[in-house]
Amino acid sequence: MINSIQAPASHVVAIQLEGSITKDDVHNVIAKVENTLEHQSRINLFLEMTGVSGMSPVAFLNDLGYGIKNMGRLYRFQQIAVVTDNPTLERIVGWEDKLLKAVEIQAFSNDNMTSALAWVEKPIEMPEPGYTAERYADYLHLSFGSRLSGFDVVRLCELIRDTYEERGPVKLLAETASMPEFGPGVIYEKLRQLRLVELVSRYAVVGPKGLKTRIKIANPLIKAQLKYFPTNEKEAAVAWLREAKTGLEILPSARDDRFLTRISGKITDKEVEQFYQALLEQLKGENALDVLLELPYEDGMTLKAVFQAIKLGIQHYGKVTQGIRRLAIITDSRFLSKATEFENLLTPSVDEKPFSFSQRDAAEEWLDEGRPALATVTKLLPAAPETAHLDSCE
Repeated sequence: MINSIQAPASHVVAIQLEGSITKDDVHNVIAKVENTLEHQSRINLFLEMTGVSGMSPVAFLNDLGYGIKNMGRLYRFQQIAVVTDNPTLERIVGWEDKLLKAVEIQAFSNDNMTSALAWVEKPIEMPEPGYTAERYADYLHLSFGSRLSGFDVVRLCELIRDTYEERGPVKLLAETASMPEFGPGVIYEKLRQLRLVELVSRYAVVGPKGLKTRIKIANPLIKAQLKYFPTNEKEAAVAWLREAKTGLEILPSARDDRFLTRISGKITDKEVEQFYQALLEQLKGENALDVLLELPYEDGMTLKAVFQAIKLGIQHYGKVTQGIRRLAIITDSRFLSKATEFENLLTPSVDEKPFSFSQRDAAEEWLDEGRPALATVTKLLPAAPETAHLDSCE
């Protein structure tokens, strides 16, 4: 069984284990650890195991499974103190300390329990940031040092997500003097946050010649436009990021019942006509199609485009309202959001709903409702529209 004991600090999980450890005991320990990780970037563990007499096979398998599943998160554990007078447990702790370099594990005898508590009570040490970031009006500039940690990846992902929610698809300029060394947790966090790559439209990498081959290898795996620039061509990289890409873009989708598009730049009658032409080609049956239309709408819409949208909407009303089940409009424009809500009243057979850029996942989930689930859905988000000037660094 397990007993919770008073932790010496908020970053410490302190648990007393005694008797035979069961499956439920392991679940309770895991729940306590997970709850603390929700509120702390890094934690220490204190395990008093002087009264442990054994562990059931099911409990052992649960403990082993959790450990294997979370190997990538070991960087979030700084120290683990195990209080025991059992020679076998002491040897196991010694082996684990040598094998698991990301965390320091130490065994203490029952007589040294006070020392064990003092050891885990020490303040958490966080690694120095492995990068600096500057946010400009139209791109995000990242300068990398010699080493990255899992904490860096988490912070970078938060920065990319925040930038997307404020401005739409993100453009990145990554600058480095050499390929950074990957510390504990980097690969794990990269894989865990893989979906955030969808929020990046263009990715320029400025660095030594050795990075060029790595970029070529990575390019097919990344859906953003990825390009390498030598160290002395930073200005060219910025110019490439700022290239205006306007007009209608058809975005690939793994779903036959999903039509993904984006209209960047100023919306004219040309973009409206292209959108309807592409849409009509996709309509194949009653309620057969869900549409996601991304409209950054930074440059507005011409009056002629408004009339063209009304004209084509009336002309193809029957086919469109019969073939489309749901239409999600992703935009931060209040005008377009209100227009979508109003249009939804006029076309009750098509369920239309506006979403902001911060609600993109919610938009996709809304379109998924009532459709067969896919194990993997591959999406591509090309470049976002440009802004003309460079703001000062934030």
